Amino acid sequence: MRHELTYRSDLLVLFPAVNGERDLGIKGHCIATVQANAVHFAERYLVMETNVRRFTDEHGNEVRLSDERLQHILRRHPEMAFQLHRFAETLASPDVVSPSRSSPSIQLYYRLYPDLRGRNRYICLVVKRETDYSFILTAYLDRRIKGE
Repeated sequence: MRHELTYRSDLLVLFPAVNGERDLGIKGHCIATVQANAVHFAERYLVMETNVRRFTDEHGNEVRLSDERLQHILRRHPEMAFQLHRFAETLASPDVVSPSRSSPSIQLYYRLYPDLRGRNRYICLVVKRETDYSFILTAYLDRRIKGE
């Protein structure tokens, strides 16, 4: 069973209701209106044992997001709970891909979104390249591209 976040506004996220949860009358959805609740629900519904999400970057290479990395992102950068639906777009069509200063096998994918926190913000996905595939280490919002 797959659950996805649906972006509604800066403070409103819909999640599928599950057995035993109270349905708030919006076609089987319960509503989380504060960021802490959004992170809790995102961890509960998106983080399932040994589940790996697969994306494709701008060159057609596979990029994975493991449960462990998703938990890290949601705990360290809770604002990203509202931006998970933008990961695929950022990887497939980044504005800038820059190398990491710390390791040649790490790349930073940036995509500018004008509607984040009421102003222009970049979503940055930090991706480590392996021989067969790549995986997302972390993700965060940034005002500028590092190194510029």
